[in-house]
Amino acid sequence: MALILQDVSIVAVASLNGEGCAKGCAEAEECAFAVVSTLGDEVSPLLYVNESGGAHNGWTALSLATWTLGDPTDVFGVKSFIMAISGGEALPLARSQDKGVSVTYLAGHADMATHAPYAGDMLSPDKIVIVGADGYVWLSTDYGETWETEDSGGATIEDLTKVMICRQNDAVIYAIGANNALIKSQNGGYTWFALTGPSAGDALTALEITNENDLLIGNDDGELWESSDGGVTWTQQAELPDLPTTASLNAISCCSCGPVDKAGVCYAIIEDTGLTTAHVVYRNAGYGSAQWEVEHGFGDLTMAPEDIVCCENNRALVVGGDGDDEGFTGLIS
Repeated sequence: MALILQDVSIVAVASLNGEGCAKGCAEAEECAFAVVSTLGDEVSPLLYVNESGGAHNGWTALSLATWTLGDPTDVFGVKSFIMAISGGEALPLARSQDKGVSVTYLAGHADMATHAPYAGDMLSPDKIVIVGADGYVWLSTDYGETWETEDSGGATIEDLTKVMICRQNDAVIYAIGANNALIKSQNGGYTWFALTGPSAGDALTALEITNENDLLIGNDDGELWESSDGGVTWTQQAELPDLPTTASLNAISCCSCGPVDKAGVCYAIIEDTGLTTAHVVYRNAGYGSAQWEVEHGFGDLTMAPEDIVCCENNRALVVGGDGDDEGFTGLIS
């Protein structure tokens, strides 16, 4: 594992590999990543792209110069298409169609001015889903040029902070957020309905779809829950090893890059939200089953891990920082 320190805090990471496995992993090609930073000491946040498998000397940077008001909340993409989100800006979407060489800033939908967008996902640029404040959900079918509000708080009025399209069936989409919010679409994001989340009163902070009806969800108490019936019922997994006393499970990423159905590797990150800095990175060779092991290559990780993504079974990138002007990227390979 290689841990590279940065002069800005990193808030989100995406794999750009596209076809193949969940979260865009594809073993036949070099991994490509995009990350987005806070403003830190800079005037604007930065978009970084790495086409060299996450190697420390493979990063290029582009200033998101139009954004000056706040920190971005997400980045996602496929191949050469990347989109970043910063809901506090007048133009809250930044789109690159040349793998981070240049960007165009987009207003999105008019509703985004009063209901900030927070997170997005896509399998191809002709179908993008974004979720945000007050339970709002938007879709674009033209590379982000135009948007439709598909849900204006009907399924939930809670803030939605994560969304994922099922890689095996793109008609199925789940989103999670504050106060145990969990919603689902079964028709590609055009209509949504609420499910009962796994942990009442908690913010749901991590989401992974390992198959159409198989979900992993983490919360801000460091708990990991699983469902095998599309989110109807839930089972709490055993406590993760070396779990801090106060913990938030910030992200899960799984990769099934093999010939066996429902087989692969998952990664997860725990932020110690207490006074200590006992942050933890995990690996699971059982595709999210109760086989989590601590990824020991990080040593004493003193800055909080914010996001993680795998691009093949044995390669993942974890990012994080202090939320201001110090951060890191950590390559697991």
